[in-house]
Amino acid sequence: MEKADVVIVGAGHGGAQCALALRQNGFEGTITVIGREPEYPYERPPLSKEYFAREKTFDRLYIRPPTFWAEKEVTFRLSTEVTKVDPVAKELTLSSGGALGYGKLVWATGGDPRRLSCSGAELAGVHAVRTREDCDTLMAEVDAGTKNIV
Repeated sequence: MEKADVVIVGAGHGGAQCALALRQNGFEGTITVIGREPEYPYERPPLSKEYFAREKTFDRLYIRPPTFWAEKEVTFRLSTEVTKVDPVAKELTLSSGGALGYGKLVWATGGDPRRLSCSGAELAGVHAVRTREDCDTLMAEVDAGTKNIV
């Protein structure tokens, strides 16, 4: 089984900052970051602003370019979720079916948007924006002719 000295669960801003801080403070061990999205860490606030308005391309939202992480020897497992944590064995079970051992575990998963609980919340055209995919879906609807957005 593969093992990393530090595993960070969450490839958002918090997880990225943790990996950066470890390297900036001289940590030389192995670091693996696990994220459920297919993207390297990026800034989320600009999604619904500059990215949605097409003032910035997505690659300008990255906290650091993907090549930076390789240079700093930070391994990413993207499009992957942790389905089980065994703290005694220091082992994570992954959505891919594999397992990953760890020396230290950092849980930096952030949160998900609260969905509406009222009637109509499940209708087409009702969105929450947290990820690039969410924003791309909304942008496609606008491109297809949606005029009113609240």
